[in-house]
Amino acid sequence: MWLVRQHNRRKPTGLREGNESTFSWDVACKVPDELEERRSGKRSEPAIWTFRSLRLKRIGLKNLGARAAEDLVLGNALQLALENNELFLVYQPQMSIAGGTIIGMEALLRWRQSELGLVPPDKFIPIAESRGLIGSIGEWVLRTACSQIRQWQTEGLPVVPVAVNVSAVQFRQWGFAEFVARVLDETGLASDYLELELTESLLLSTGDATFAVLNDLSALGVKLSIDDFGTGYSSLSYLRHFPVSRLKIDKSFINSVATNPSDAAITTAIISMAKQLNLRVIAEGIETEDQFAFLRDHGCDELQGYYFSKPLTVDLIADNLRTPSWGSGNIRAIPESGLGLTIDA
Repeated sequence: MWLVRQHNRRKPTGLREGNESTFSWDVACKVPDELEERRSGKRSEPAIWTFRSLRLKRIGLKNLGARAAEDLVLGNALQLALENNELFLVYQPQMSIAGGTIIGMEALLRWRQSELGLVPPDKFIPIAESRGLIGSIGEWVLRTACSQIRQWQTEGLPVVPVAVNVSAVQFRQWGFAEFVARVLDETGLASDYLELELTESLLLSTGDATFAVLNDLSALGVKLSIDDFGTGYSSLSYLRHFPVSRLKIDKSFINSVATNPSDAAITTAIISMAKQLNLRVIAEGIETEDQFAFLRDHGCDELQGYYFSKPLTVDLIADNLRTPSWGSGNIRAIPESGLGLTIDA
């Protein structure tokens, strides 16, 4: 027998959406008598166990779908993730194709829950958005990434700029540019070491207010780039209005760029258009030699993907930054010269 208990409670501190009430749910089951007897070693009254891990999926749900139960469990756990220091960042290097040198890295959010283990981002990011947590989590990511880059600088390491993804919710919050300025001031990081990645759909859907925020960020000296580029291909004429310096081609095109004529044509057109607008182009999700060769031959500037390196932990990035030869020389020699040990992304 499955029970769902609903609690009406205030949002956790740190959220900016106001003081409206929110709901959390506990999923529990009535343990059969014989199972309780085996567990405790004696006969006892039926117990109610509150599930705090996804082991509930093994048992099966009577009155609640497995996907819904998973979302409930993850949502409740995610509300405590910041407080319990369960979120952390990994950094994926970005490389210049022409020079074979590391020119930046992207900060990627990860969540290691105490009982669930490493939860995939495609599982918890949508839940963070639906629970109203993405704003506070995004602020933590930005502050943590800037603090980390500054720490490496104070240690005398040769750092490169870091790219941080900005959600639509975070971007649309009042005073976002001022928040970025405050983080840079508090961490002591120079603005030219920070790049903010904004999705094309965000830039094309927020109206005139977008331009004001982008101009404020650009005035700070922060680099701006368009993430997942190509998904709004029909609106490329608007690109010239945005103060961006780099386009990141959506990986859905890169997956089959060497085999699908349509994806190849779109990718080639994006690269050509970017060149005419004096924008740099980076392709993400590169995993094969064929993908790399196509992008190199068609003038793509930079790459990011498993072909070069998986995301690395803070300690591994620091170790590699201490290696003088890291990030220089032949692009295919780099994994054998210091990028070997990684974590799953």
